[in-house]
Amino acid sequence: MKVSAVFIGIFLSVVLLVGKGICRSSKIAAQSIGALRGARIAMTTTPSGEIDRIYIAREHEIQCLDKGLNRVIWTSHVSAGTVDVGPIVHGGTVAYVSDDMSTVTGLNTDNGSLKWSTAIQTAHITGDNKTVFLATSTGMGVQALDAETGKRIWKYEPGGPGSIYQLVYTNGRIYTDAYVLSATNGLIVKKNASTANIIDARADTIFKVIGDGTIEAFRTRTNSVVWKAVSDRRIYPIAISVNDRFLFFVGYSGMPFIARKGFLWAFDVSDGHAAWELPIATGDGGLQPDPIASDYDNVYLLSPAADFSTWLSDISVVTGKQVWSHDLKGKIDGPPLVVGGVLYLTDGPDVLYEIDKRSGSVLLRDELPKELR
Repeated sequence: MKVSAVFIGIFLSVVLLVGKGICRSSKIAAQSIGALRGARIAMTTTPSGEIDRIYIAREHEIQCLDKGLNRVIWTSHVSAGTVDVGPIVHGGTVAYVSDDMSTVTGLNTDNGSLKWSTAIQTAHITGDNKTVFLATSTGMGVQALDAETGKRIWKYEPGGPGSIYQLVYTNGRIYTDAYVLSATNGLIVKKNASTANIIDARADTIFKVIGDGTIEAFRTRTNSVVWKAVSDRRIYPIAISVNDRFLFFVGYSGMPFIARKGFLWAFDVSDGHAAWELPIATGDGGLQPDPIASDYDNVYLLSPAADFSTWLSDISVVTGKQVWSHDLKGKIDGPPLVVGGVLYLTDGPDVLYEIDKRSGSVLLRDELPKELR
């Protein structure tokens, strides 16, 4: 991929993970480190970085387990339909979307008791310690709910066909694929000149990837474009991940489902130059949904195997070369969750993987006992 980039200058530093929150229990303050969109697992950690609790979405229930998976702390049954998105931890609330994306529910992190449930057609969910932000499935709208009570704080709905599919909260603002809102009151800050296919945030910078081949870094504090890169090919991106050094995204080159050529691209976050690209398998069903996560040195990629299972690969962020790759012999949900030296993944509602991120060896493949299902 040939890319021309205009460097305006920025050094990205402090990490901001969207969806991060503080889980206040009676014993310890724990920090949320998941879940990512598409994942069926979330975790909270203690201030020292140790895993505190694990939250897993079953088909019809949310369960909270201790860090050793030896004890079910609580189970909450889904009253309508199945879990579609989540769990996601915001403050003392575990939130999830169910019933064909039509119901949003908040549970108490301590005991799983119902805090609130509200009927909202939802396309995407994120939040902070106090607020849950929802992209609604109709009217191109966004709503903000109080994480403790579920009461609506504000609603922005400009109308029109379609829905908002990308939602990022950072520095007091909500960034979507179509516009920017104040997170405090939902007032419009600006409308995007072009609709981004995928967006992500790092520190005070928003990264956008647009289907015409444009990749853009936008600094929120100064409302200015840091850099813009333009590809010589049309891109159809499906997933994005950002670390302190690189912007990664997975997608198709050319028209999806016709050319069916999948790639993983890496761009330098400081100036937008293309670092490398890696062809990836698409399989009979196309690219794996939500296939990437990254840390400082590596990007972790899920790709479909020929037997309908899933390959997990470790790619060097500097060279784009594969470090290791393993067939997990299962259909993995969502992206890996990176915690310290371990990758966590789920295979449906019943299997949890713990994988050593240095070697790729499976530390644990736990088929949870029936009483945990």
